[in-house]
Amino acid sequence: MSSNAYLILGADPIRDMHAATKQYVDNAVAGVSSQIDLSLYMKKGVDYVTAGKKADTTLGDKATAEGNNTTASGHASHAEGDNTTASNSSSHAEGLYATASGTHSHAEGRSTTASGSYSHAEGDATTASASGSHAEGVNTTASSFASHAEGTGTIAQRKSQHVFGEYNMADTTGSATSRGSYVEIVGNGSSSSRHNARTLDWDGNEKLSGKLTVGAAPTNDMDVATKQYVDNTGTTHMVKGVDYVTAGKRSGTTLGTKATAEGTGTAASGYASHAEGQNTTASGTSSHTEGENTTASGTSSHAEGVYTTASGDYSHAEG
Repeated sequence: MSSNAYLILGADPIRDMHAATKQYVDNAVAGVSSQIDLSLYMKKGVDYVTAGKKADTTLGDKATAEGNNTTASGHASHAEGDNTTASNSSSHAEGLYATASGTHSHAEGRSTTASGSYSHAEGDATTASASGSHAEGVNTTASSFASHAEGTGTIAQRKSQHVFGEYNMADTTGSATSRGSYVEIVGNGSSSSRHNARTLDWDGNEKLSGKLTVGAAPTNDMDVATKQYVDNTGTTHMVKGVDYVTAGKRSGTTLGTKATAEGTGTAASGYASHAEGQNTTASGTSSHTEGENTTASGTSSHAEGVYTTASGDYSHAEG
């Protein structure tokens, strides 16, 4: 519907989607104006807001201080919440006792401090004190250029370093303005005993304080091998200084100390014995059997070929 005439309503609106009358709008605006002195917000072309500004503080040019006892003294700074301070150019502080003192810094949460240029501190009692640093979580500190600390009680104090977890051991190599030993640290300590669960250095070397579990057996040459894969394929093992090989050992047989069973269905039960081939048995000390279905049961005996037996000590059967 279009008309050049006025539309007159019979009453003020009472529901959200009712059309509003001029009288209703004027009364609503008058109610707001009576609570807030709009003259406080515009002065000689300089924009600023002082609803909640802390007493005896200087408001920055084009700054905003709102909430309770907030301070926005930096140019174009913004402080909101309760007792927050934004003291540098384009800084932003929000929450409770948050302080953003670095250029273009941002502090939020409770008792956080963003003192580095372009830094960001969030959470509870976190500190981001270097340019481009980021601290989040609880009681974390990021004190070097572009460093990042998150979690609880973590410290990232070397350039471009990432630390997460809880109460890590801080990297002390180098200086606060340079790279340290590690690009990444995972902490698993406590407030009384700092400790690292994992470190990754700048050369890609990784160190774990616990075990590494992988989800599948290796398929490529450079894949990490699992215990299951090693046990099943019979690669040489070291157990308490004892060498043995089980590639093809016969099921249900006991492998002798320093013995080798290889091939398929072989049994090497003698000390330092060696059974190879198919279904061969080396049961004597230092015995050696090879071929198919051969048996070397004598000490230092040797059986080779097919169905041969060397049962005497130092004997040799072949053929």
